[in-house]
Amino acid sequence: MNILLIVKKEYNIIKEWRQDMIKFQPSKSEKIVISIRLEDYKVQEIDKIASKIDISRNELINQCLDYALNNLEFKELKKNKTNKK
Repeated sequence: MNILLIVKKEYNIIKEWRQDMIKFQPSKSEKIVISIRLEDYKVQEIDKIASKIDISRNELINQCLDYALNNLEFKELKKNKTNKK
């Protein structure tokens, strides 16, 4: 009974993965070269993380920026309204 449940679960995972892959449309995104200035400790931390997960520094920074842009929330800024006459 346990073996059957495991096989069924694995089948469902593979089925879901295949459905996701059908939806996935790879595309080449054009990238531009820019230059930014970072503190040493940030570059060291980025390099350490990128090395641990086996991706390039550039790819990690791109993924971090994507995450930040997708999860960014703005608080309403109160404008100082002064009546100057």
